[in-house]
Amino acid sequence: MLIVKAAIFSFLHTFVNTYNYRTIVYDCLIIKTRMKILIKVITAGSLFIYATLNFLSAQECKYKINDVSAKKMIKQTVPDKLVSTLTIKDSFSFKQVDTSYFLIMDFEKDNGSNDFPVINIDKGAQLILFFEPNIKITLSATADFKGKKTVKADDFNNDYSCDLSNIAYNISKSQLETIPKSKLTKVRFYHNEGDIKGKYYDYDIKEKCQELLKNKIKCILNV
Repeated sequence: MLIVKAAIFSFLHTFVNTYNYRTIVYDCLIIKTRMKILIKVITAGSLFIYATLNFLSAQECKYKINDVSAKKMIKQTVPDKLVSTLTIKDSFSFKQVDTSYFLIMDFEKDNGSNDFPVINIDKGAQLILFFEPNIKITLSATADFKGKKTVKADDFNNDYSCDLSNIAYNISKSQLETIPKSKLTKVRFYHNEGDIKGKYYDYDIKEKCQELLKNKIKCILNV
C-alpha cells in the first residue's frame, strides 16, 4: 500500500512540475512574440515620423542653389518679396558659401520714362536692419554692384525700370541667429543715383515677412 501511495505521489509531483514548466515556457513565447510585434510597430512609427519631418522640412526649405560637394558647399534660399510698392520691388534671400553667410537682395525701381539716373551700390555700402526694441544690424555690400536700365514694351506703352540683381551683403552666423529673436520693422538701403552718392530708401516691413525671415534663416542654418 505504501508503495502504491508513493507511486501516485511521484506521478502527481511530476505532472504538476511538468505542467508549470510548460506553462512558463508558453507564457515566455507569447511575451517574446508580443515584444517582437511591439518593436516592429515602434520602429515603423519612428521611421514614419522621421520621414514626415524630413518631408515637411523639404517642403518648407526651397533653394535657388543647393550644391554640396567635397570641394565647396553653396546654398541659397529662393528669393521672396521683402518690399512691394507702386514703384519699388525688393526681394531677399540668404546664401551660404562654406562657412560664410550673405544676405542677397534683388532691387527694381520703376520709372515713368527712360530719363532717370541709374542706381549703383559701392562696395561697403550699408544695409541697416531695424528691430524692436531699438536694435539694429548694419551689413556691408561685398562689392560694387551696377544697375541697368530695362524696358518692358507692350501694345500700349513702355515701362522703364532700373534693376540690380544679386546684391550681396556680408552677414555673420551670430547676426543670423539674432534676427528671428526680434521683430524687423524697417530696412534702410543705401545707394547712389547717378552722381549723387549716399542716398537711401527706408522700407517698413510687413508682419507676414517676419515668418519668411525666420523660415529662410532656419533653412540656411539647418536648425
